[in-house]
Amino acid sequence: DKDNIITNLKSELNSKDSELNKKIDELNGSLVSKEEEIQKLNAKIEEKDESIEQQTKQIEKFKEEIYALKPEERKSEVSGEGRRKCPKCDAVGQFIKVIEDKMKILSYYGSKPMYGKKHACKNCGNEWE
Repeated sequence: DKDNIITNLKSELNSKDSELNKKIDELNGSLVSKEEEIQKLNAKIEEKDESIEQQTKQIEKFKEEIYALKPEERKSEVSGEGRRKCPKCDAVGQFIKVIEDKMKILSYYGSKPMYGKKHACKNCGNEWE
């Protein structure tokens, strides 16, 4: 009777062992397929990274080209309040006058020259464009 019980338990144990081995094999197969998917996704990530790097370089190149085409910014002669300001003594308002710049001929109107303008400070005598 004991031998019969031991035989039954051994057969049950072998059955459970084979079931567990089948599950292990299934999980190993699943693991292999998941690792293959991971490798494929990593390859795609590398491709996308290369594409991003190329696009970033192209964007930087475009930025440089755009910056080269951008007009040069002139130094502002106007203070924060919207008034002309002397760069030397910081005088504003009535102390600043606009005068003709006789050194800068823009064009001729008939035989008369048209001059450019410049600013002069009545306070310190400084002149600037």
